[in-house]
Amino acid sequence: MNELLAAVLALAVLALAVYRQMRARPVNEGRAFTLPLVIIVIGVLQGHLIDQDHASLSVALLAAELLVGAALGIVRAYTMRIWRDARGTLWRKGTTWTIVAWIAAIAARFGFVAVGSAAGAALETGSILIFLGLSLVVQAAVVGYRARVMDSSPAVNV
Repeated sequence: MNELLAAVLALAVLALAVYRQMRARPVNEGRAFTLPLVIIVIGVLQGHLIDQDHASLSVALLAAELLVGAALGIVRAYTMRIWRDARGTLWRKGTTWTIVAWIAAIAARFGFVAVGSAAGAALETGSILIFLGLSLVVQAAVVGYRARVMDSSPAVNV
């Protein structure tokens, strides 16, 4: 997959993720992992995740980027509103803070690219797919956890 196609795919996934998170949707843990896992696999299969000329720096930047992506997934999960309707179905919906957390994730990604570029290391688009996918997987897992906690104790308003 070429760089342009990977970048377009990442933007499309990001737009879809934000759009879906800002709409009220039932909490469904199983399906929430499908697209992010596919995105991670595409990012890994794209290869070239490490700049061989700056291997140590590339590995450090990739690791830091993935940690930040996971952390921002946790943050976004806690910005989501979760509630139970009259029939007992659990729902979730993003808030304004969810958008702010997405903006922080985008800024963080640009920050990693800027640091890598300033040091002469190239961050490939495969890493953005992995960053995005991992962030979405972590977010889905934490939203699922919050829903399970709410499900096990109906008096709790998460």
